[in-house]
Amino acid sequence: MEVAEKIIDQLELTGHDLEGEISFPVLGESVLFTIGLSGSGEIEQSHKDSINWLYNNIELEFPKIEEAIFQYYQRVLPDYHLGLGEYADELMPKLSAPNQVWNYVTEPGVFMFPEDEGGELHLEYECTFDVEHGLRVVLKNGKILRVGLE
Repeated sequence: MEVAEKIIDQLELTGHDLEGEISFPVLGESVLFTIGLSGSGEIEQSHKDSINWLYNNIELEFPKIEEAIFQYYQRVLPDYHLGLGEYADELMPKLSAPNQVWNYVTEPGVFMFPEDEGGELHLEYECTFDVEHGLRVVLKNGKILRVGLE
């Protein structure tokens, strides 16, 4: 049985999605993993391909993901500091190294969109500086497209 099938077997239908908490390399022991299903309700081959790609490449891609999140953090820090006021230095301090983001960006989740909705793979994180929205790393075809709220 391939990796994708093993992961899919751990998920349950919730509305129009398959969802469940799974253990995933590098991301952690309790990762919320969601597959958005198309109108047909079927798991698409692209979902399986994305799962297999992520599983087999997460260790290689993680430093790039970490750097992309760090760059995003650095870019939005001035604007967030204005909104966070007196809590800015506690919730979003200035960082000197990419690996420090994990003190403020936590609880990774994975969301996969169906092809008719773009087929993107999102790594979604909670973060101390934007508890309402968090942030996401958007990937497609093995490339980081963007990091941000949307």
